[in-house]
Amino acid sequence: GRPRRRGGGAAAAAAAVAAAFLAAAIGAALRRRGLTVVAGREGEHNFEDGPALSARLHMPTGMVKASDGSLIIVDNGNHRIRRLKNGVVTTLAGSGDGGLQDGPAAQAQFNCPRHVALDDQGRLLVADSETCRVRTVTLEGETTTIGGADGQRHTAKTTPSSSRRRRRRRRRRISLLSGGCHAGTHRIS
Repeated sequence: GRPRRRGGGAAAAAAAVAAAFLAAAIGAALRRRGLTVVAGREGEHNFEDGPALSARLHMPTGMVKASDGSLIIVDNGNHRIRRLKNGVVTTLAGSGDGGLQDGPAAQAQFNCPRHVALDDQGRLLVADSETCRVRTVTLEGETTTIGGADGQRHTAKTTPSSSRRRRRRRRRRISLLSGGCHAGTHRIS
């Protein structure tokens, strides 16, 4: 599909063309590596549940295989936790509004969730980056905050060299935790 223009002007059109070109280039590189796309549409982001290859993701940043065999996907840009099961992507938890709200699936709010993992008891643990919280999500979508506090994100004293080391460690951690998520293409492969 063609990129959607959000405003007028040559700058907006050039940015849309550049984004589409980058997504296509990343998609081609994935195919050359022999990876198979299992969810999302190349170069198209937004929000849409449905058949895996028609669903829309916005910056998927983490995934894990759940105890029921489904693939749990962190949809960072949509502030949601998504589930791929039997070829269909659905929203497991998150209203789509950025925030911090525990509760049932459709009422829960995340703010740029970043990673997901399973603990020893098989619970889904979500790192909610902008709220600086660790959240649990059941396979029914019930969300509970179990750790973190306001202000924790900005309390460390930073020097230029420590900041560079932290960014390098974070990039390595993200590449290990993200598995096959490719935010530039808005797909999972």
